[in-house]
Amino acid sequence: AGGGVVGGAAACGGACGGAEALCVEPAGTVQSVEWQYVGQGRGSFDTAPGYNFVGHGCGSYEQEVVDVPIGRKCRPLCLVLLPLLVLLLLAYVLWPSSPNASTEPPTAVSPFNCQDATDVTPAKAIECCQTEGLFCESTPMPEPPVPE
Repeated sequence: AGGGVVGGAAACGGACGGAEALCVEPAGTVQSVEWQYVGQGRGSFDTAPGYNFVGHGCGSYEQEVVDVPIGRKCRPLCLVLLPLLVLLLLAYVLWPSSPNASTEPPTAVSPFNCQDATDVTPAKAIECCQTEGLFCESTPMPEPPVPE
């Protein structure tokens, strides 16, 4: 029969496949006394209402002091690596997939320089009128009458 407080990574009982021992260690220990029957006349203690020391080799029980881990604390290495891992994961998820990624569709580049008023061809006039409102033909005025 023994007693004590059980906790820490050892209390997980391998629920994480043993990985809990990588980052979790006991916060401290509590000593627990357990009694073990070793045979008549082979131990140092004997039972009465409790256990009494009767001399080495005179009793039937031996006292065994067991350290039981209590609480949990994170190992210092994990305090550094865990936030770093989270940051790397967030960067991977939130980083754009390509350097030129954009939510707007690409805009077409005009083959004409609409700011240059020289050499205005019909194609240039149409393009510049549609994109920048330049070189647009106004409604044609009626031709003045030709004198007869």
